Amino acid sequence: MSAKSGILDYQTKLATKKKSDLENEAQANDYIAQHIDNVKNLPVQQQPTAFEAAKADLVQKGYLEPKMAFLRSFFYVFAATS
Repeated sequence: MSAKSGILDYQTKLATKKKSDLENEAQANDYIAQHIDNVKNLPVQQQPTAFEAAKADLVQKGYLEPKMAFLRSFFYVFAATS
């Protein structure tokens, strides 16, 4: 039920956003996507270090909460070992 509530909340917020808010969100998403592409294009041995640097940059810019950065590390390690 919590996930459904979260999705509904996100949809409500999205429906009430102004054009400038959507443009800012698109800019943030593009910035995040570029980090992902940069990490993916590196050799496997360099990816963990680049991933941590990308997370630090995203936290510094306010695009990622520190708590979420920790979870992203967990999922990255889990995906890499699965």
